[in-house]
Amino acid sequence: MKKTVLLAFTLIISVFAFSQEKKVRDVGLSFSNPDNFGLSYKVGCDNKFWRLNILSISGSISTNENEDYIGDNNQFNAGFRLGREYRKDIKDNFQFIYGADLSFSYTRDNQNTDRIPADANDSEDVANTYRPGFNLVFGMNYAINDKLVFGAELLPGASYNIS
Repeated sequence: MKKTVLLAFTLIISVFAFSQEKKVRDVGLSFSNPDNFGLSYKVGCDNKFWRLNILSISGSISTNENEDYIGDNNQFNAGFRLGREYRKDIKDNFQFIYGADLSFSYTRDNQNTDRIPADANDSEDVANTYRPGFNLVFGMNYAINDKLVFGAELLPGASYNIS
């Protein structure tokens, strides 16, 4: 009796183990401009994936100068997105991607103005902006080989700025 129960248990476990889909993990780089980049992580199976854009960073530094003032502007932006993605096979190497993301980003903008002559009023403005949002996801994947995939996505959406 023990051998029959053990054999049945082993058979049931092996059927469930073989019937499950293989879990796929994607790690990638994302670019929206040369100065805006990040890391993405996707995990899922059966063409349904959880998406996490772990890190999205951008920044800029600029200086303006004329006979009345010298102005510096420093801006830093960081954010992340979390969502769900579905993939539909078009051909052997092509997939259509669709889904949605929730997003959040933080921006710090620091502007310094040094007036000329030095006894004039100098100014410094600092703005912190928090931006929650929602994005739709539409895109394509092209599998170059088993380890390398090139993808492009459009992320139309809406966000709300809190400063």
